[in-house]
Amino acid sequence: MDLIACIKQIVKERGVEEIAKPTFWGLLCDYGAFEEESNEAAIKHILKLWLGNGKMEKIIRMSANDSQWKIDVSDIIHQTETEGFKKEVVSYLLHQLLLGIGFVDSAFDWNKEFMPKKTISVTQSTKQQKIDDNWDKTQRQQQREKKETEKVAKRAKLRQEKSRNEVLLKTALEKKKDGFWLEDDEERVYQEYLERKETISKVFWGITIGMAALLLVSVIVYCYCRIVDSGNELTWGTLSLVSIVVGTITSIIAGILDDDTNVGEVFIGITLLMAIIFIVSLVVICYGWIVGSGHKAIWNLLSLISLCTAIPSYILGLVFDD
Repeated sequence: MDLIACIKQIVKERGVEEIAKPTFWGLLCDYGAFEEESNEAAIKHILKLWLGNGKMEKIIRMSANDSQWKIDVSDIIHQTETEGFKKEVVSYLLHQLLLGIGFVDSAFDWNKEFMPKKTISVTQSTKQQKIDDNWDKTQRQQQREKKETEKVAKRAKLRQEKSRNEVLLKTALEKKKDGFWLEDDEERVYQEYLERKETISKVFWGITIGMAALLLVSVIVYCYCRIVDSGNELTWGTLSLVSIVVGTITSIIAGILDDDTNVGEVFIGITLLMAIIFIVSLVVICYGWIVGSGHKAIWNLLSLISLCTAIPSYILGLVFDD
């Protein structure tokens, strides 16, 4: 049975006074009156509230002989709404109760009397829309300003942190140089500095190794082109020259940045490489003179570059080598 049918059955069997008794709620549960209700939980809470605060007693004492009952119904709806319940649910439950006890019938327009729809004029609607639009605009503006403020604060914090780390690193380097112990923050900044140096050094060593591989391939292909006379000697000779220059520069930088590498050994290694290139260039030039085939101008350039690079590299190697 639905809620109205259950109320009618209870009134028929036990009288309308049963509505105001604590046993009423249990009887409704026994009859399964709430099973078809979409707001079952809210209806049960409201019934318990009315049974406890005397509203059920007031409901069964209402008289249809005058209009006072309408005032009482409105008061009950309003007072229950202030307890935190939705007005629609409160009005619906009270309507079901009064239908069940026969106080009102289905012909009575309950919603018109107690749940009138608010009519809003076009002018009011337009004004409200403008208010809502302005509110939304203000909220969006405040959100943008909040985000911008957060960005500015974040940038300022990062700048402050960077300046602080620079000061700590400078102090840490001076202490390390003088052999003093470092504070925790100084040690942290110093370790980050070493990690950055190591990472950059690895990058330059990687470039150096790549240039060495390119030089090896270029020399091999150049010699092959010379043998078969393919005409691509200039391209591969240029690549070998570029690889020498770039590899030399990156190896010097990597040696300076890498604390585990002796800078003097790096320059000695460059000197040996230039010596090998110089010897190869001389061999090619002499071979061309001997057989009368001549040689490309790039070998003259390679021999000159290798000689000019090897001499200062050797001097720097002696200076930096402990």
